[in-house]
Amino acid sequence: MITRSPSLKQAAWTAICLMGLGAAFSQVPAGLVKREAQAGKTDDPTAALIALVSAPEADSEACQALLLKGANPNAHDSFRGQSVLMVAVLGARTLKGRAGPLDEEKSAARLEVARILLDAGADPNKARSEGLLAGFTPLMAAAAGDLSKAVELLLRYKADVNAQSSEGMTALCYAARDNNVPILKLLANAGGDVNGGKDFKPLHLAARCGSRQAAAFLLDSKADVNAKNAAQRTPLGEAQDLLRAKLNDPNSDSDEIKRLQEVISLLREHGGKE
Repeated sequence: MITRSPSLKQAAWTAICLMGLGAAFSQVPAGLVKREAQAGKTDDPTAALIALVSAPEADSEACQALLLKGANPNAHDSFRGQSVLMVAVLGARTLKGRAGPLDEEKSAARLEVARILLDAGADPNKARSEGLLAGFTPLMAAAAGDLSKAVELLLRYKADVNAQSSEGMTALCYAARDNNVPILKLLANAGGDVNGGKDFKPLHLAARCGSRQAAAFLLDSKADVNAKNAAQRTPLGEAQDLLRAKLNDPNSDSDEIKRLQEVISLLREHGGKE
């Protein structure tokens, strides 16, 4: 059974929320935008599209109406520094309750908006332009958000599976960090480079995060067990450094220590060196 660390998932989505999603959702009612779009009363269809896609409730009909009126499917929300496609993909991470399971119906509605935007010419590789996650693409958002259907959709529309963020992270890096083997498989089957990444590489992240199943998949997929990252450290070296720090910290989580030890054993079995 694949296990994922809640703390890592929380950290990943805390970073994504810094983009302004959630609390920064438009307060313009989607119904009002839809009525005005269908009645041809919208003076600025692109601004209306940004407001619509940012609204809490997805509305594919209104999205179609605004695109037919000339809205730009590659519109960029200057407040958050991201494309409307990115907002649609991030919005698909809709939970039932604050910490509940994915709301499949609402998620599907947002992915339908994403599909409509892609059909209208939205660039699947248009990345966040500024801030902490500059270079973060919709595919990276889908991988980090455990949105397999969004990953499949973006790959169908030729999203660059090996694109790198300003931190040198690829979509595979995010999936490896979160021990998400199903999404790793989707990305690898689409040509994802298991040794890709600049400052970070998928196997290094799997090692540091105690993601044993992800590490095993990457190694089976010919990831270089002794590749060095920007700090000239191997995956085993990274995991060993972190384990030593954890063992010297009386407040460390015993489960995290166990996961690190399991990954270290796996890397050694495959010839890993510090």
